[in-house]
Amino acid sequence: MFTKKPDSTNRAWVKGQLLAYLSTERDFLRTLMVCMHITGGQPAQGPELGSIKVCNSVYSARNIYMINGRARTRRGNTEYIVRCLPDAVSQIVAQYLIRVRLFARVLDRRESEYLFADKRGLWAGEQLSQMLGPITRKALGV
Repeated sequence: MFTKKPDSTNRAWVKGQLLAYLSTERDFLRTLMVCMHITGGQPAQGPELGSIKVCNSVYSARNIYMINGRARTRRGNTEYIVRCLPDAVSQIVAQYLIRVRLFARVLDRRESEYLFADKRGLWAGEQLSQMLGPITRKALGV
């Protein structure tokens, strides 16, 4: 992902590889959103999943927690919607947060406290519907 300029100690990102990495990360997050929607108990609404915060802000706490190796999400301060993900999905979320997310945020120079967001904002119901459509058609054989 780096290129070294001749006769220099400076390094620069290879733009094509950087954009390919970020595109792969975005595709992975779309798949993860579907996995969390399908396997996390009662299906969540799009805005519910789109508003999962993975880090604390000045005004509110994150709403995804790892408890005994299982991911649980919480929404708001008084209303709790607990979703227990399967162990495999919990591990994928944890590994993504630890290994991929921070690096990707350095690459795109964007800070976001939300798990499912991009430069345009939070992912809501539209993104989830777009991702679920092909999966549903394939599962139903349509």
